[in-house]
Amino acid sequence: MKNPVGLSTVLVGVMLASTIQLLAMGVLAADLIDELGVSRTQIGLLATANSVVGAMLAPFLGRVTDRLGPRRSAIIILLISAAGLIFTALAPTYPLLVVAAFVGGAAQGWSNPATNKLIGVHVEIHSQGVFTGIKQSGVQVAAFLAGLTLPTASLTIGWRAGLALYGVLCILLAFLTPLVVPADPPRHSVDDRPAGPGLRGPVTPLVWRITIYAFMLGVVGGTIGRFLPLFAHEALGYSTRTAGFIAALAGLAGIVARIGWGRIADRGYPARRALLIMAVLAAAASAILAISTSTAVWLAWPVAVLIGFGASAWNTVANLAIIRGVDLEDAGRSSGIMLLGFLAGISIGTPVSGLIIDATGSYTTVWLGVAVMALIGASVAAESRRPTATASVTTPSKNP
Repeated sequence: MKNPVGLSTVLVGVMLASTIQLLAMGVLAADLIDELGVSRTQIGLLATANSVVGAMLAPFLGRVTDRLGPRRSAIIILLISAAGLIFTALAPTYPLLVVAAFVGGAAQGWSNPATNKLIGVHVEIHSQGVFTGIKQSGVQVAAFLAGLTLPTASLTIGWRAGLALYGVLCILLAFLTPLVVPADPPRHSVDDRPAGPGLRGPVTPLVWRITIYAFMLGVVGGTIGRFLPLFAHEALGYSTRTAGFIAALAGLAGIVARIGWGRIADRGYPARRALLIMAVLAAAASAILAISTSTAVWLAWPVAVLIGFGASAWNTVANLAIIRGVDLEDAGRSSGIMLLGFLAGISIGTPVSGLIIDATGSYTTVWLGVAVMALIGASVAAESRRPTATASVTTPSKNP
């Protein structure tokens, strides 16, 4: 690996660019409600529009990554992300915001296949866990920056200008990528063996188990990410800026957690056990949110940290399991299938949660519901006792 700093920058940048549009809609929910007169259900539907497109395209874009190469894919993702952000910033009506969410969804559906393949191609075996944690922290960097900067931008230059600036940054990173990331190798050179039938062969049980887990945690993470700032503002009485800071704290904790779990994985900690712990932490965070309105509003702050280490951090271990547990030639497709499960969870959980909040006028039912989903995810991890579930993280035998 010739330029680890440059590669890390691109990995984080691609994940940030592909998710900040989705996260921004949660942070800016109060502004959208005030300016466009939309409901909380419609706010949830923006996440659905983004995530459904990503979920539908993820398996296909995973195969595209296997054929096109990860560096070229990363550049295209950054440009698509820029288009989605700038279109969001310019959209004068809610229907056009939905269209902009569709555009951003394509980038989200492509992000994990491309970045996982970049790590598989360019990173040595013993460092893949840390690099996976670094690249997955890009999502939490996006959450941190969205919560920290967009409420302030809304009060100063306007939320539209703030989103447009992020779009410009994505364009600049797209031009930087070919300067710091090595060219994609020919497909036959990423493995000592010639390309086999992996792109059309059956998907391994490991991938399906992780996909089911990803669906459950997608429901949890999507709901918390979308409604935590609005919950802090409406139910706990915090200002929109303080609510944004709570979301930023969850993002900051997620950055630390994802990199930390990557280091732990590189030391051989079993994937099944790690995923089980993170699902239980996610359930605990959701349960505490359910009681925070009737006890102490300050609970939102420690819960934000708990969210970062549970509901946000599982992606590191899951993606590393894919990178190490399948043939490198098939890493894009397998990553796309897992991402399909995750985005499907977001697509279903977020609008349903919005409907429940609008119908009941309370967040309690939603928080208890996502706690149950997290526990189901924990049960999936607990039942994954086959050797592949652990070897996927600890035995990287299939990469060069």
